[in-house]
Amino acid sequence: MAPRDEDTVKRTGPWSQEEVDLLNAQITAYGEDNSMDREQLVDLVQYKVTGKDGTDTTAESDVGEKQKSHEFWAQLCAALPERTVTGIRRRARRTWHHYAARGAHWQAEEDDLLALLYKEYPNKWTLISPHLQRSPEDCRDRWRDYVRHGDARKVSSWDDEEVETLRQAVNECIQLALQKHKEEEGTNENYNPTKDLNWELVSEKVGGTRSRLQCFYKWKKLLLANDANDANGANISDDISDEADAADAGYVGEEADGAKPSSVSIKRASRQGRKPVKKSAPALRMTFAHKCQLIDAITRTDANSIEEIPWSQIEAALGDAGFTALDCKQTFESWVQAAGERDQFNDTLEAVCDLLGKEEEQKEQKRKASSDRPPKKRKRAPKTPAWISVNGDSDGEEVRETDEHGIAAKKEHVESS
Repeated sequence: MAPRDEDTVKRTGPWSQEEVDLLNAQITAYGEDNSMDREQLVDLVQYKVTGKDGTDTTAESDVGEKQKSHEFWAQLCAALPERTVTGIRRRARRTWHHYAARGAHWQAEEDDLLALLYKEYPNKWTLISPHLQRSPEDCRDRWRDYVRHGDARKVSSWDDEEVETLRQAVNECIQLALQKHKEEEGTNENYNPTKDLNWELVSEKVGGTRSRLQCFYKWKKLLLANDANDANGANISDDISDEADAADAGYVGEEADGAKPSSVSIKRASRQGRKPVKKSAPALRMTFAHKCQLIDAITRTDANSIEEIPWSQIEAALGDAGFTALDCKQTFESWVQAAGERDQFNDTLEAVCDLLGKEEEQKEQKRKASSDRPPKKRKRAPKTPAWISVNGDSDGEEVRETDEHGIAAKKEHVESS
């Protein structure tokens, strides 16, 4: 097995390049030790013992494969002990797969084929996947975020009627989440329903003209555009504790534009086993409006991964803001690092939107707290020694004199005589 670097592994958060390299080296070494080619290794990585319901699906004839799979993952976990077995499996399966088209841009022909396959195999992503040479997760996300809406999906700005429909849809889904939680737990105390909000259902309730990601992103913008106590904010202040939500999410960000993370955010990050994220220079120069523009531009592309984002197109979308394609790329990557990269790109975008929203909320709270403080009383200046006025300077210059102890006297404006 390949050697393990103690300083490059961690339990949660985005994977570093060192971790990815270590994981791939471990898989390759396992294949070499067991005389396996890449195809066999991919089969082993993708091999699943249990079904969706958690039951063992291993046939009696596959007992040997099950044992080999167990040994394989045990060795990888030993090499990356700070990562969970679930996290290791997900990361490995993202890289070691049979899907030739994974990571490539979706073509119109693929979208058409996906629509036809879905009619034949609704929600059967493992059956649809081989026909497109893409993973089941990629097929599912492409369907629910793009193809399912067809020509009805809008990419233009939201009008007032759509916004009101979105407010109603979110409120309805919040009530459903509250009702379900109370039935299951008996109380809604300290419960934040937005964590369980079904954005696919929200998308359906707005008529299917906006994807779940569009609805999520627009709602975040609405929350920030309205005061937390504003009734026009769909009464969200009655149902959501933004402060608790920010704490649960482990907020780490700049405390003000251009400022370094405070000792509070550093301590919070330390408690969670993370280092506070260092913001890139472009990120510190961006206003919240610029950040919204950048995310909005990304959601309008067909990118299915960070690698697919057309940064020159994003630069153009920001107009005369003065940010280059590289600025946009570095800024977005710093957000992903702070929010934590997810297995699916759309989930990563949602996490970034959530992070930016919480950052802006905390800034607004600080601004309000600062404006509510009573002004500080100005301290009276200490009494000064007896000043000696000097007259007769025809140019009216300021003259400095000294007292009997040689201490410089106050500057005085001397009028010409």
